[in-house]
Amino acid sequence: MADGSIKRTMLILRTLATGGPQTLKQLSDTVGYTPSTVLRFLRILQEEGYVEQNSNRIWQASLETWRMGAAVLAHGGWSRRLNEAVQEISRQTGETSIYSMYADGDIVYIALGASSHTVRTHIELGTRFHASEMSTGRAILGHLPEDEVDALMLARWGAARWKGTEGDAFRRRLLEIRTRGYSSATSERWPGVWGIAAPVFDLEGRAIGALGLSIPPTREPQNEGELARLLIQHAGSLAGAAPR
Repeated sequence: MADGSIKRTMLILRTLATGGPQTLKQLSDTVGYTPSTVLRFLRILQEEGYVEQNSNRIWQASLETWRMGAAVLAHGGWSRRLNEAVQEISRQTGETSIYSMYADGDIVYIALGASSHTVRTHIELGTRFHASEMSTGRAILGHLPEDEVDALMLARWGAARWKGTEGDAFRRRLLEIRTRGYSSATSERWPGVWGIAAPVFDLEGRAIGALGLSIPPTREPQNEGELARLLIQHAGSLAGAAPR
C-alpha cells in the first residue's frame, strides 16, 4: 500500500475511533474524501477487523481497535495505576471492582478487581454496554454536557421516550448523580445486582471513565456512603492520568 493510501486509511480509522460512529457521508465530509474513496478504505479496515458496520449502515471502530490500545496501555504507567486502584478497592471491600472506559456512548470494562467472596458477580473484560444501562455508565453521563447526553439518548430511546416522562425521570437521575458525585442503583440488566460508581476525569475535566463496585443480591450493602467515598478517592487519584 502506497504511503498516501496508508495515511488515508489511518485518518479514517482515527476519525472513527475518536469521533464515534458515523454514516459514510458524515465520514466523507469529515475527512474530505469522496464517499467512494472512503468506502474503499473502510472495506480494507473491515476485512482486517478494525471497523464494523451496523444494521443502520453506521460505521464504527471495532473492539479490536480498543484491544490494540489496551495492549499499548498495558506497557505504561496508566495500566499499572489503574490495576492497583481496582485491586485495592476489592481488597478493602471484598467485592468485585471494575473500571469502565467511555467509548462513543458505550462503556467497556477494561480493568477488574476480584471479589474475595464465593458468591460474586462475574464480569468479562472487554464487555461493552450502552452507558445508560450501567452504574459506571450513568456516573459518566451525569457529568457530560447536557446537549451531548440529549443527542446520545435521543438516538438510543427515540424522541417519544426521551422527551416523555421516562426521559424526565432519567434526567432527574443524572442531575442527582452530578450533585452527589456518584451513581448507585440496582441493575436493570441483572436483577438484584447492586452497583455504585464514581467518574474519572481527564486533565480538561471531562468524564472519560468510572470506577465501580458490583455486589450480588445476597449481600445488600449497608454502607453506601463509605463505598462512595472510597470510589471517589480512588477516582480522584486517577484524574488527569487517564488517556483519552
